Amino acid sequence: MHFKYRVNGVEYTGATGNNPTAQAAGGRYLVKFNAWLPSVSTMYFDYQLKDSTTAVPDSGWMTRPSDIWVK
Repeated sequence: MHFKYRVNGVEYTGATGNNPTAQAAGGRYLVKFNAWLPSVSTMYFDYQLKDSTTAVPDSGWMTRPSDIWVK
């Protein structure tokens, strides 16, 4: 699976093996990235973002908000 994410206006890409917990192709999931080296990241397939989650800080969240993902 390939994914894209944006940090401070720069787009990054990542890849991971198939994950049976992924809920939907084309879904929006939480990505954890290194603040000093944003190209280093991990995709969290168990945290699919709600469609209403549109206001994400350019540099991301320091802690994971509790109301942004589909349960």
